[in-house]
Order: sequence, then C-alpha cells, then structure tokens
Amino acid sequence: MSPFWAGLFENLRGRGRDAPLFMLVLPALIVALLVAAEIPESVYRNTILPALPWVGLVGMVWGTRVFLRARARSRERLGRSTLSDDERCKARAKLVRRQAQQNNSLVPPG
Repeated sequence: MSPFWAGLFENLRGRGRDAPLFMLVLPALIVALLVAAEIPESVYRNTILPALPWVGLVGMVWGTRVFLRARARSRERLGRSTLSDDERCKARAKLVRRQAQQNNSLVPPG
C-alpha cells in the first residue's frame, strides 16, 4: 500500500464514525458524475433526464426527514431534569473544590 493510502486510512480511522460514510459516499459521487457525463450521449437520454428531477425531489425529502429526526433526537438528549437539593449541593461542592485546586496550582511557590 502506498504511503498516501496508508496515511489516508490512518487519518480516517482517528476521525470517528463518519469516516466509513465518507469512504462510501466519495466513490458513489465519482460514479454518479461519470454516469451523468454519459447521459447526454446515451440512448436512454429520453427516459433518464425527465426522471432526474423526481429522483432529486425524493432525495431532498428523504434528506429533510433524516435531518429533522436527528434534530429531534438531539433535542431529546438536551432535556435535563432538575437536580434535587442534595445533588445540587454535591455538584457545587465538587466545582468549588476543583476551582480551588486549579487556583492553588497557578500560584507560584514562594
């Protein structure tokens, strides 16, 4: 494997869960461009070209639905219940303790 491909795969591996999606979409787009370039010279020109707007419309509707579902899921995750008095007291004490530790580490010994 060439250093380019090894570096690309290593980089994508560290990027998280969107890397496989990128690796699938990129070749699909290249193939779609090649097919689109051949349509005007094809014998199927009279059937494919009128169908393209409808395919695009279906794709846009599907993409909108996916986007709206993802946004609704993220809003559900953002909803937090209020903390009880005991939980709030413990969280505040933890924050104050952490802030005091940071302030002590910033003061030069002297």
